Amino acid sequence: MKLAYASINLLNGSHNGGICSIQVAPNNWVESFPEVDFNYGKIITPVIFIEGKDWLDIVFIPKSYDYEEVPKDSAAGTFFEIKISGIVNYSDAILQQIIHTLRFHHFILKVRDRNGNYKLVGNILPNSVIVEATNKNTNTNNGQQFYNFNFSLTTEDAPPYYAV
Repeated sequence: MKLAYASINLLNGSHNGGICSIQVAPNNWVESFPEVDFNYGKIITPVIFIEGKDWLDIVFIPKSYDYEEVPKDSAAGTFFEIKISGIVNYSDAILQQIIHTLRFHHFILKVRDRNGNYKLVGNILPNSVIVEATNKNTNTNNGQQFYNFNFSLTTEDAPPYYAV
């Protein structure tokens, strides 16, 4: 991304923080990965999927969505650690089968925030986004059963905005 020096001010008017939707696709479903304008950190062409494939929705409990983008430095250079998580509020045989299938893929994710901005997380490389889903069944709070999903990626560049 191009270096840009400018003042940073607070946003005036209506502003809602938080993530409200996540869509995923195995990266081997991608026929053509979008072109990124690294000067502005935006996607300038859409993701093209192989015929018959498209984004899959993963719907979490609304207040459980979490997105974290942490810049890091090491002797090897700079990079970002991306973590996206949320909770699905049930567990059954079909969900278990879907989760088992997802464990064997790497992904791209399209994440939408409550202001209507999208970010594209991941790439088509073998070391792209991975998923871990943990099943929890507990008697706390009058009994709970859920899956906690965690998507993670380490990448050289911050995920670009997807405005196509």
